[in-house]
Amino acid sequence: MIKKYYYINKKNIYFLRFLLEAYDGIANFETIDANKGLILLYIARGALDEFDMLINELKKDIAVYELL
Repeated sequence: MIKKYYYINKKNIYFLRFLLEAYDGIANFETIDANKGLILLYIARGALDEFDMLINELKKDIAVYELL
């Protein structure tokens, strides 16, 4: 599993969780700080390309910032 931290508007946390659940097995979701919108995603190694495509498309509609 690959771990990536993101900031997302706290109003969109549930939307992202719902979206990732629809893509069964692509990533597991953990909310670190709901008030700040800090989340941790555990991405399956074999699904990294698919995840990157999904997150890049999502960035067109909502603000999603990866912590490096």
